[in-house]
Parts: sequence; structure tokens; C-alpha cells
Amino acid sequence: MNGSYVSDDLRGRHGDAVWRMRWGDEWLYVYLLLERFQPDQAFLLIDEGAYSGDARQPVNSLVAALFRLEHHRSPDEVAGLLQLLVGSIHDLQEAYEMITNRFEEWKERQRLAGVEQGVEQGMAQGMEQGMARGRLEGERKLVLRVIQHRFGELPAAYRLRLQSASQAELEDLADRVLDASSLDDLFR
Repeated sequence: MNGSYVSDDLRGRHGDAVWRMRWGDEWLYVYLLLERFQPDQAFLLIDEGAYSGDARQPVNSLVAALFRLEHHRSPDEVAGLLQLLVGSIHDLQEAYEMITNRFEEWKERQRLAGVEQGVEQGMAQGMEQGMARGRLEGERKLVLRVIQHRFGELPAAYRLRLQSASQAELEDLADRVLDASSLDDLFR
């Protein structure tokens, strides 16, 4: 269910978790309040003293049923409470399945976000590599044009060396082309 609310002091609350499950003939709403501040406790404190053990009080929560079971007055009351607890196991199973489904949906969203991020990174990397290759080819064509302008048509052996040259080798050839007296001198 939607976990966005406005608090009493008109602050927006986002990300709280709400689950709905059957409890007998009624719907039970479990609201998990996600606070930024969390006390430094490794346990949940429940004040059992605040619970009224009055037999006329309805048992409308698992905690109430457990407290009533702990302070039972008769075997019949134990049997009735155990029957209520066994019946609530089905409801807890529904809640477990709902939470499991939510978790699976969250995992799938995270996976898809990761795939999308990977695609974006791959595209950026591919574009960067393509641009680097384009710059290298452009530099190779320019060096070839300058060499051909200075020395005429380039023999196949030198053309192959030029095609396999790295960027550093192309830069070196570009620096030496004006001072070289021959193709052999240039490609030494």
C-alpha cells in the first residue's frame, strides 16, 4: 500500500511501510513507521503491564493473544487461545507472502536499475572508444596526405606500416615528415 502520509505537524512522510492482512472477519493494517532516529536497542520493548488481562477484552492482536496465553486462567482458555493462534498462522502466511512479493519486486526494480545503468555506462564507453578510433583514423589520413604531398604515392609496404601505426607512431611520423629526405629516412 502507499506509504506516503502527512503527519499531524504537516510534515510529509515517505517510505513508511503499510501491510494489510485478514484477522478473522476484519482487515488488520500493520503500519511500520520508518524513522531516521533509531534508539540504540537490540530488542523491542513491549510493556506487558499495560495489557489488561480482562477475559471480556477481545483478543484482537497476536501480542494480546500471547499475553493472555501467558496469564491463562483455565485449560479451556488455553485451548481457545491456541485455536486463535493457529488460525492466525494463515493470516501470518499471507503477510509473509505479501512481504516476500514486495521484496521480489524491489529486487527486480534494483536489477532493472542496474541493467539500465550498465547500458548507459556501456554506451558512454562505446562512444568514447568510437571517438578515439575516429580521431586516430583522422590523424592517420592526415599523415598519409602530408606524406603523399611530400613524397608522392606511398608504396604498399609503407602504407601497411602506416595502417598499423599507433597514435604515438603517427605523431612521430607527422613531426619527421618535413625533415626526412626520403621515405626510407621517414620510416626508419
